[in-house]
Amino acid sequence: MVMPCRTMHAGKCGLSATGMVSLKIRLFIETTFGRNTSLREQVQMKNPMRWIALTLVLMTGVDVLAAEDYVVNSAEIVKAADWKAIEKVTVTMDEYSYSPKQLTFKEGKTYQLILKNAGEKKHYFTAPEFYKSIATRKVQSDKDGEIKVPYLLAVELMVGGQLDIYFVAVKKGSYPVFCTIDDHQKQGMEGRITIE
Repeated sequence: MVMPCRTMHAGKCGLSATGMVSLKIRLFIETTFGRNTSLREQVQMKNPMRWIALTLVLMTGVDVLAAEDYVVNSAEIVKAADWKAIEKVTVTMDEYSYSPKQLTFKEGKTYQLILKNAGEKKHYFTAPEFYKSIATRKVQSDKDGEIKVPYLLAVELMVGGQLDIYFVAVKKGSYPVFCTIDDHQKQGMEGRITIE
């Protein structure tokens, strides 16, 4: 496996921003698909879920091996969680709102957050501080499969799309959620997520 410098930040490692992105892609491929798998081999596999996972990693801006602000023992929490006691919570998106606007989760409980886009435009469910406060098990599409990814920053839903986020609520707090597309947030597409 490639051994990065400890900080995983371009300037501190002596890498250009492009070099750092290349390193992150390489690390993602090695940790997700195995050390001997090249980017070319992944293209040849034509596995859309793997490319969605790669896109999520790149879009989040999360350092794959140095996510200091995220739940560090996420895998242990997910493994020990009681997934039979999962609670389902549905959020519906449209122009320009989330319904419900306020979400409340209990620390230590397992959840399936069902995100549905009932609007005529694509929308984001951007909640970086909330995503840092949960242990994520997976993101699952209602049509295409699932992605095992420990960290998120934002989730984008196409028109008519649905994604389910399976997680354990870990850190208490109150966190904003908003849509980052154009002026959607200014038009009211925002809300609050609380873990108590």
